Amino acid sequence: MWKESEPFKTRSYPASVILHPSLPSLQFRPMQIRYTPNVEDAVSVQRIGNAAPSWAMFIFIALLSLMFLVAMFLINHGFAVIGWSWLSLSVAMGIATYELPRVQVRRSFRATPSARGEIVLTISDKGTEASFATGRTRLDWGAYTRYKESAGFFLLYVSPARYSWIPKRAMSVQQIDELRSMLRDKIPAAK
Repeated sequence: MWKESEPFKTRSYPASVILHPSLPSLQFRPMQIRYTPNVEDAVSVQRIGNAAPSWAMFIFIALLSLMFLVAMFLINHGFAVIGWSWLSLSVAMGIATYELPRVQVRRSFRATPSARGEIVLTISDKGTEASFATGRTRLDWGAYTRYKESAGFFLLYVSPARYSWIPKRAMSVQQIDELRSMLRDKIPAAK
């Protein structure tokens, strides 16, 4: 129940939000973002966008630990060659699991023609449109299934494993707030 002593609370909207009485939802002014993707962005985004579920990471670490314990058992019971081989294998698997995706992303990024040069991304009420050195792409908001925000990026998913990314380094603080509001209104957030 409202009490007279409570201050009246208002909701503030970013400057790009235009409320129109005949429209049920918010309308946003188109926003243009220009950036040149780089390898470091691609590696960072890959870690965010393709992060393994916590249960999968737990099982992986448990298996590596088990391999380590078997190796130590073999070494302590007179099977040093097999034990050290087993230990080397577990260490190699751990390093490869961490490093191999990074190497693949770097190689893939360098081989992708559309990743070269400036990208001009226009975001509006209808969806997104990107202009690359090799062409254009346009997606309506209905094409996106969810979005995720990290400290440095917005990821817009079109399927569980495919997404577009927008680096925050190319945006002002006001643009970040406006994009966050637009995404909240247009796409469900990732869990």
